[in-house]
Amino acid sequence: MMYKEFLQNIFMQNQLTSSFAFNKISDDNAGYRLNDRAASVGFIYRPIGETINLYSTFFGYPTDVPNTTMGQTDDGQGKNIEESKRLVQKGYAVWQEIIESTPDFFPSIYN
Repeated sequence: MMYKEFLQNIFMQNQLTSSFAFNKISDDNAGYRLNDRAASVGFIYRPIGETINLYSTFFGYPTDVPNTTMGQTDDGQGKNIEESKRLVQKGYAVWQEIIESTPDFFPSIYN
């Protein structure tokens, strides 16, 4: 298997696995919490989209996505589920671009 195909397979598996939870998040359940001190479902979902985009900067892909959740308390940043979904989709698009621009070889770690 070539390197690019390997990365693509990992990426697709992540999207599939994550979709089972992501597709269940809605405006109706975004405010759910395990207890009064826990973050809401919406707040937990939002940093996933932020992080996907922010990690792309490690590979030279700048982002305009601000950090509104990491290191923060839940002050309602996750209420807009559609915005969080757009962040995740935007991050997936960037990572797809990163994978497609990756050379199609498997680098040796022993060189």
